[in-house]
Amino acid sequence: MADTEVKARDVEGYLAAISRGSAVAVVILRAIVVLVLALNVLPFLLLFLNTFLPCVEIVSKEGTVVDALLVVAQAFCFVLPLWILSNVCQEVSRGISPFSMAQVKRMRIVVGMIVTFAVIDFFLEPCSVLFNCNGIMLGGYVHAYVYKVNMAAVVAALALFLLSFVFKYGVMLQSVSDDVI
Repeated sequence: MADTEVKARDVEGYLAAISRGSAVAVVILRAIVVLVLALNVLPFLLLFLNTFLPCVEIVSKEGTVVDALLVVAQAFCFVLPLWILSNVCQEVSRGISPFSMAQVKRMRIVVGMIVTFAVIDFFLEPCSVLFNCNGIMLGGYVHAYVYKVNMAAVVAALALFLLSFVFKYGVMLQSVSDDVI
């Protein structure tokens, strides 16, 4: 009996550590989201807002509006999975089990975003924009000369899709376990 109590205390300690680690992961992931949005999306949004912002002067521009839209879409496809992962970590930090159908659905949304990222990456052309806003230089640049398949994104999407089935299996096992208890 004493062995069981020690194991139960150990489990509680591990769960508390996982909760604290998940809370830290939420902060880090959301900081990355803000940074990626600021660095990738802001310069190209300024390109579209240039007509409404008199303080912004276009210093140089290469590429088309479609290229700029692709960069913004690709940044979105990079940021959304990070945001979803931060939401998963936030739920884990609150003590909610990651083995739920909501997490399986989230994983599959992330798979869709990664595949979309790879497709956009295939068609992305070189584009850049550099702004001068009251002496502050802002800019973004995307460099791609050849059509390519982003194999890392394809493999990551496949791995995550397969992992979603593992989580679905975990959801079913937890449901059976809850019914037994």
